[in-house]
Amino acid sequence: MHHLAEELADMGHEITILTRSLTQKHTVDWINGVWVHRVPTQANTDIVYKDLENMPPDLAAYANNIRAEVLRINTIRRFDLAIGSIWNLDTAALVASKTLPVAIYLVTSYKLLLDSKPEWKQDQSYYKHHIKPAIESEKWLLQQADYILASTQAIADDIATLYKVDYKQRLEILPFGVPEAKELAKDKKTTKTLKILYVGRLEERKGTDLLLETLPLLLKSYPELEIDIVGSDINDQYQSAFIKQYTNANWLSRVHFFGLVDDDTLHQAYANCDIFVAPSRYESFGLIYLEAMRYAKPCIGFKVGGVPEVVENGVTGILCDKVDSNSLQQALVTLIINTEQRQQMGQAGYQRYHKNYTIKAFAKRIVDWVSSYPTGFINPSQESKL
Repeated sequence: MHHLAEELADMGHEITILTRSLTQKHTVDWINGVWVHRVPTQANTDIVYKDLENMPPDLAAYANNIRAEVLRINTIRRFDLAIGSIWNLDTAALVASKTLPVAIYLVTSYKLLLDSKPEWKQDQSYYKHHIKPAIESEKWLLQQADYILASTQAIADDIATLYKVDYKQRLEILPFGVPEAKELAKDKKTTKTLKILYVGRLEERKGTDLLLETLPLLLKSYPELEIDIVGSDINDQYQSAFIKQYTNANWLSRVHFFGLVDDDTLHQAYANCDIFVAPSRYESFGLIYLEAMRYAKPCIGFKVGGVPEVVENGVTGILCDKVDSNSLQQALVTLIINTEQRQQMGQAGYQRYHKNYTIKAFAKRIVDWVSSYPTGFINPSQESKL
């Protein structure tokens, strides 16, 4: 959304971003042509819409603050459309207020995450007072939002089925995009080294456990292989256990856990790798694959969620039918031993990214969609304000 906002501003549209204030201070900044309003999350209004009475209080408080801020800004410059996400129900009060048209972008929701988050149900109080009412509120939001946006057909179908909501007449498929690759210093790795890169949180849904299961045999079999693992390990669930289990293995020094990294380091990691792997058990879209494709890297993952709509199986990477470590290992071996196939898939991914998934292409899709309605959100003679 950050990059989309800046691109839309470059196109001449007036863009306002409302986001959480990490300090609980209400601030307004003008950054790269975009208004950025940081809104406190703590309750500061007594208004509670009837439809929001059963929302988790913390989510309802922030949603009400968002609505209040939109109303405040709207007295200065009229908005034509608000775009928000289903996650955390940020736009719920705005939808309830009927202030202006609201489009909800579908992402992995609370209900979609439920099966991969057993700890949610283990904490009965948290499940009863936060998760369950959040899921019920998500369904209400899907029913009430003016428009539903989806980055893939898969997430649109999965959420419609899961929540038993029919929004076909309000649905638009608008795939995401990411900025171009950065010009970076020459790759520092030796020509003999072959690097596999994983980017994502270290958790079950991201398939971290499946990747780690493949590593002992792969690293024993291919001495030139190195593994870079980038992403937060919440509560140190994976890194310490893996290192403890294989502390005496002579290949352990070729497994690198980086944790959270800055943007430049992340770009460098993509540029340095030979194979990108993200064995998620579910992705509504998978921006990480685009991030790798823009650096001409072949991608490995599973045929889940929206991933097959992003990674073209057999062309820009390999997607396994079965979600297990054996299938993942076979896919990795295929690309480890076949340099030409890696390069061909990487180039095909690069071309696919440039054709469909740049940030400019994403912004154009948004503008074309907004302009496609006969009545329109926007008067063509006026500058649009989103």
